[in-house]
Amino acid sequence: MIRRATTEPLAEPIRSRLAPTLARVSDAAASFLRETGTALAERHSPPAREGVEAAFDSFMAELTALRGEGLIRVLPVDDVGQLYAFSFGLEQLRQHVGDLFNRTAESARRNAVVDTAAPTA
Repeated sequence: MIRRATTEPLAEPIRSRLAPTLARVSDAAASFLRETGTALAERHSPPAREGVEAAFDSFMAELTALRGEGLIRVLPVDDVGQLYAFSFGLEQLRQHVGDLFNRTAESARRNAVVDTAAPTA
């Protein structure tokens, strides 16, 4: 969904205003996914998700500020649609991050139960 919404660059000044927060979302999500992959491979608890959640919050705060300043209202309809499709895609990604966190935690708990139930030599 995010890819489809970004086949064309976001309109200015929206693009330049969102660029720093989107860079934070990208970096935080990539880090969370890498660390989660390691946690799953090693059957450990998931990494903290506060960093990625803060990045998503930052994006939403900037989007809200753009709305409040009226910068979205003056955009052509197609640009507004693109922006909202993109923000919806990011919200979906946020939900997937939460689901992945929960599934990784469940996996770690199952592994802990198996480890404690295993007979010792």
